[in-house]
Amino acid sequence: MADDYRAAAKGGLKLKGGVSKPRKKRRDKDARAAAQAAADAVADAVTADRAAGSDDAAGAADDVGAAAPARSTPVVDTRTPAQRRHDEIQRKRMEKNLEHRAAKSHRERIEEYNKHLSSLSEHHDMPRIGPG
Repeated sequence: MADDYRAAAKGGLKLKGGVSKPRKKRRDKDARAAAQAAADAVADAVTADRAAGSDDAAGAADDVGAAAPARSTPVVDTRTPAQRRHDEIQRKRMEKNLEHRAAKSHRERIEEYNKHLSSLSEHHDMPRIGPG
């Protein structure tokens, strides 16, 4: 039985014209250790800055304008005008939908639904299925 499969090709299926994904290079242990050490150093620096900043934040709490930190780079909107219009229309629709949903309570919606169901003819009723 094993002789039947002796001529079969082993390995993965190779497709014509397909571009295979480049394999990731293996990182050696020294590079991992160096990266971990760098990450630990950054974390220690951030912790030290926060500790030093907490003293400054307590004194700056009296200043109203000092609460928000200044951004180093201005925020740039990269959307197209059509995307901006689309987002604005979606926001308006969502607000309108929320106002419409908040107009009625759950009880009012259920009462309205029951009234609608009672107004339907018996044609829409589900037939009784099964014994009993």
